[in-house]
Amino acid sequence: MDYIVGVDIGNSSTEVALAQCMTDGQLHFVASTLTETTGIKGTQRNIFGINKALNLLVEKAGIALSDISLIRINEATPVLGINHAIAHQLGGQFHIAHGLANALLLVPVIRFNAADARARKRYARLAKLCHFSPANGDDGAAVNQLIHQIELLKRQCGLAQPLAAMKVDERQLQQRIPDMITAAQADVTLRTNPRPADDNDIRGIIEALYE
Repeated sequence: MDYIVGVDIGNSSTEVALAQCMTDGQLHFVASTLTETTGIKGTQRNIFGINKALNLLVEKAGIALSDISLIRINEATPVLGINHAIAHQLGGQFHIAHGLANALLLVPVIRFNAADARARKRYARLAKLCHFSPANGDDGAAVNQLIHQIELLKRQCGLAQPLAAMKVDERQLQQRIPDMITAAQADVTLRTNPRPADDNDIRGIIEALYE
């Protein structure tokens, strides 16, 4: 079985994660480590931080560097999509913690992205891997089960309702939506969304927060 490493280089920290590729094609998480980023992203000095993190990782996992068959490095634009693009606006406008903002947006964003066939298949695969849906089940039904389980988890975690978290009413939110749309369209993370989004799409996702 092969070992695969993913390296994520941030402005201040470099994280590496080790996964094992099983015979059925699934990836199983093994271990991860975090070190400081050396140099500036995109420069050769990053190599020192990566090397340190990799050596810590293999020591932690009890394997050798030669056991790793693939290393993927990400130091460019994160693949985050519309969820983060709008979450940034919720944080900027209403001072909501970024993690909470992302959680509040998950369901309307999944519903929006699932209109894209490729994204829908990926969501369905996730639902099936988590045993939320039968392995041979319909993709649309699997996505619905994924959404259902996310809603259950949000309730179990005691997440506030969106408007309560933002401490605004519907009218106040509506007043800020135009500025939020403009800023979300300019957000670099929107470029990596699996489905293109226009102003009306972004408005629909935001308005879904109080439906």
